[in-house]
Amino acid sequence: MKAYVWVRSVWTSGSAALQKLASLAAAASVIAGSGTAQADAAHGPLRAHSDVAQPRWDLSAQSSTDDAASLIALAAPQRLIGSDVAAGDYEGASVSLDGDTAVVAAPFAAPMGRTDAGAVYVFVRSGGTWTQQAKIVAADGRSGDNFGARVSLSGDTLVIGAPGSDPFGRSNAGAAYVYQRFGTTWYPSGKLVASDAAADDQLGFSVAVDGDNVVAGARSADVGMRKDAGAAYVFSRRGMMWFQTAKLAASDGAANDSFGVGVAISGDYVLVGSDFAEIAGKTDAGAAYVYQRGAMGYVQQAKLVAADGQSNDWFGRQVALTGTTAVISALYGDATGKPNSGSAYVFTRGAAGWSQQAKLTASDAVSNDWFGYDVAVSSTQVLVGAPFADLPMNEDAGAAYSFARAGTGWTQTNKLTASDPVVSGFFGNGVSVDGDTFLVGAPRRPIGGAAYAFIDRKGNGEPCLAATECGSGFCVDGVCCNSACGSGTVDCQACSIVAGAAADGVCAPVRGGTVCRAAQGSCDQAETCSGTSIQCPADVRKARGAVCRSAVHGCDAEERCDGTSAICPSDASQENGTVCELGSCQLGQCRAEAELSIAWTQPTQTVSQMNPATLPLLLKNQGKSAAYDVTLRIEAPEHAQLSLSADGFSCTQSASVLDCVAANLPVGEQQLSVTLVPPPVLREFSLVATVSALSVDPDDKNNQATLSVQNDNPVFEQIAGGGRGCEVGGLGSSAGTGGMIAVSSLLSGLLLRRRQRSRRTAR
Repeated sequence: MKAYVWVRSVWTSGSAALQKLASLAAAASVIAGSGTAQADAAHGPLRAHSDVAQPRWDLSAQSSTDDAASLIALAAPQRLIGSDVAAGDYEGASVSLDGDTAVVAAPFAAPMGRTDAGAVYVFVRSGGTWTQQAKIVAADGRSGDNFGARVSLSGDTLVIGAPGSDPFGRSNAGAAYVYQRFGTTWYPSGKLVASDAAADDQLGFSVAVDGDNVVAGARSADVGMRKDAGAAYVFSRRGMMWFQTAKLAASDGAANDSFGVGVAISGDYVLVGSDFAEIAGKTDAGAAYVYQRGAMGYVQQAKLVAADGQSNDWFGRQVALTGTTAVISALYGDATGKPNSGSAYVFTRGAAGWSQQAKLTASDAVSNDWFGYDVAVSSTQVLVGAPFADLPMNEDAGAAYSFARAGTGWTQTNKLTASDPVVSGFFGNGVSVDGDTFLVGAPRRPIGGAAYAFIDRKGNGEPCLAATECGSGFCVDGVCCNSACGSGTVDCQACSIVAGAAADGVCAPVRGGTVCRAAQGSCDQAETCSGTSIQCPADVRKARGAVCRSAVHGCDAEERCDGTSAICPSDASQENGTVCELGSCQLGQCRAEAELSIAWTQPTQTVSQMNPATLPLLLKNQGKSAAYDVTLRIEAPEHAQLSLSADGFSCTQSASVLDCVAANLPVGEQQLSVTLVPPPVLREFSLVATVSALSVDPDDKNNQATLSVQNDNPVFEQIAGGGRGCEVGGLGSSAGTGGMIAVSSLLSGLLLRRRQRSRRTAR
C-alpha cells in the first residue's frame, strides 16, 4: 500500500517521467448522482446591508422554503457534499468551477473497498440550487491511485489527475483521466499516460484543461540525468482521440526542482511551477515557466521569479493563468514580519513580455497560514486559499481571500470562511473562481470533507449592472444602493456621486441643476432639480412661436413650436418660385435661373442651291445666373445640310437635324452662324431652332424660333400635270458645284425627250 503525506502535498516517492497516451478505451465509470447536494450549513448572520463599500457574500442557493429576505440576510454558502462521502475521503482537496458546474474531488475515497482509490463528484446549479449530477470513479482504479488529486474543468470536458496510478505496471507513474459530458451523462474520453512513463513520476499531481488541450504535471519525473527534476506533458484532442503533443522541461532545470508541481493553460500559453528551483543561490526559492505554442510546438517564453524571493519560499507551488494574467503562489513566502505566512504574485503579459504586477498577502496574515496553498484567477478576480489560517476558537480552520483588479492594482475584497468552521478543517485547501461564484474546499471538515459555493454580493456603493449583484437587492445609478431610491421613476434622487448624490450607495436628493427629466423633443425643455426637493418640477413646453428648427438655406423654412406638443413640426421648404441666391426655389432646392431666348436675325431668308447660305442666329441669357447643360436643336427639311459656328458648342447631325450642346451659357447674348445647304427639290421651307437647359427658365415661350427660307434656284421643280416630281438623292454639300450642274443637265435632257414624244403624238 502506498502512503502519502497529503497535508503538505509532498508525495513520499518520486522519480522522473514523461507521459504516454494510453488507449482511449481507458476504463472508467460514472455513477449518476441520486440527490441534491447536502445544504446543511448552519447559516450565520450577515453584516447589516446598510454598510457602505463592503462586499456581500450570499448563498448560492437555499432551500425552496427560503424567501428573498432570507437570501439577503444569510451569509453562509451552500455546502456541497457527495451523496456517499465517508470519513477520511478528503472531499474538497481539489475543486474546479466553470459556469453552473462544480467539480469536487475526494482523492482518498474508497469506492468498492479500494482504499484511497479516489472519487470525484460533479454538481450542477439550477435556479441558484446546487445538486449532485454524477459521481465519477476510474473503472480501472486501484487502491492508492488518489484519483482526484487535482481536477480541472473546461465546459463539458473534465480532466482528473491520479498520480498514484500504475500504468503498464509502473508503480506511481501516474495518469490523467479525461471525461466528456453529453447531456447530463459523463463518459470516459481517454486515459493519458506519458510516452516515457516511469515509476514514481506521479503524472497527474497537477492537471489543467482549456478546450481541446490538457497539461499534466509529473513533478517527480527524471529529465536526463536530473533526478526528480520534473516535467509537464501536453495532450491535444483530435476528433475523439487524445494525443501527446509536447513534453515540457525547464531549460535550466536541476535535480529535485519539482517542475510540474503546478500547471495551468490558457489558449496558446502553458504555465508550469517549479517550487524547489534554486534562484541565485537561494535554495527552494522557486520559479515558474511560461511556454507559448507556435508552428513548431511549445517554446519557453519566460522564466518568472519573485522580485523579493527568498530561500524556501516555494514560489510556483500552485499556478493559475487566464489570458494575459498569471498568479503564482509562494506557499512559504512572507508577509511583512510574518514568516511562512504565504503569498501570491500576479504577473501580466504586455508588449515587452511578462512583468510582476503585484504581491498579494492576507490583510490579517499570521505566520504559517500557508496562504497560497491553492490559487485561482478570473479576468477580474483572484482567489487564494490559506488552509492553516486560524479562526477564533478554531485553529487551522482555514480561510480564502478574494482580490479584485483595480486598474493595475489588486485590492482584497473579502475573507471567506466556512459557515461551520472546525478545528483543522483546512478550508481553502482547494479554490476556484468563475464570474461571481467562488468554490472553496475543506477536506478535513467532518465527516469526510466538503466544498462551499459562494456568490459575490456587492456592498452599497460598489458598481453593479443588476439588483441581483447587490447584497441590498437594489442597483441604482450604477451602484448598489441602500434603498430603491425612487423606484425607477423620474425624480430628484440619486445613489452615486456620478449621478449627483453626495456619496456612493446612499440615496439622497441630487445636486441642484441636475437634469431630472430630459427634453422629449425640440419643443420641450429639460427640467432640473432644486437640490433640496426629491420631486422633479412639472413638465413644461417651449412657448408658442419659439423657433425649434432654423432654416439652413434660402429654400428651407424655419419651424416653430405650437406651445403644446413636444415635437417640432415636420421640416418644410419655401414655396416653388421663391427667390433665392441663384435664382428660385424648386422642391426645396435653390436652382439656377437662366432666362433663355433665341431668334433668327431676319424672319425670312433667300438662299440658292448653288451657294450655301450663312444664317445669323441670336442666343440670349437674360437670367440671374449662367445656364447649365444647354441644348440647341435646329431642324431642317430632308436632304438639307446644316452646320454651326459658335464658341462652346459641339454638334452632331442626324438626317436633317443638328443637335448642339454646351456645358454652360453665361449671362448675356451670343451671335451664332448657321450654314445651310438647302434641299435640292424645295423652293420654300422652314428652319426651326430650339434652346433648352437644366437650369430653371421662368419663361420658355421664347425658346424657339422659326425661319422661312426661299430657295431661288431649286434643282428640280414639280412637273406640270400633277405628277410627282423625281427626287435625286444623295446630293449634299459633298457633291459640289459639278454635281449640281450634272443633275441639272440630266433633268433638262429628260424634259426635252418628253416634249419630243408629245409632238410625235400630236402628229
